Amino acid sequence: MKKFVVLMLVLGMASLASATIIMDVQAEANTNEDFTVTISGVASGIAPGMYFDIGLYGDGAALITSNAITAAAGASGAVAPYDPVWLGYELTVGEAVDDTLPGNDPSDGLWITFTGSSAVEGTYTFELWDYAVSLSAPTATGSINIVPEPMTMVLLGLGGLFLRRRK
Repeated sequence: MKKFVVLMLVLGMASLASATIIMDVQAEANTNEDFTVTISGVASGIAPGMYFDIGLYGDGAALITSNAITAAAGASGAVAPYDPVWLGYELTVGEAVDDTLPGNDPSDGLWITFTGSSAVEGTYTFELWDYAVSLSAPTATGSINIVPEPMTMVLLGLGGLFLRRRK
């Protein structure tokens, strides 16, 4: 019984030291309207100098037009340019090279906000890869549905009524 309690305590302490990375994708947007994809995390309890290598991929990643890194990502947080070969973005949150620089370690909260838009309706997917967790499957997935703007739907409806009336 004593060994079991020690094992539970060790496993409990290990779970406290792990970080959580969260991706939030806006569910729906009109065509030619901006949408957001945010990546945030809970980094409390991790060792100083810890960093995260993350990838954002999927057919939705090609729609991204800009990104903004927040202070919570650490002073050396970075987003590499869109990679057309891998169809996505490589992200670094925190810094492992020099943990003596102030502000390098990530903190809890919003790390990166991506903004994008599409003129073409459809459903676009995003995959978040945390390379410390898995190299064979995404850590999180999400999708956004791009729909025609309401005025386009009204004009299509009126056109349909006009054609029906002519018959």
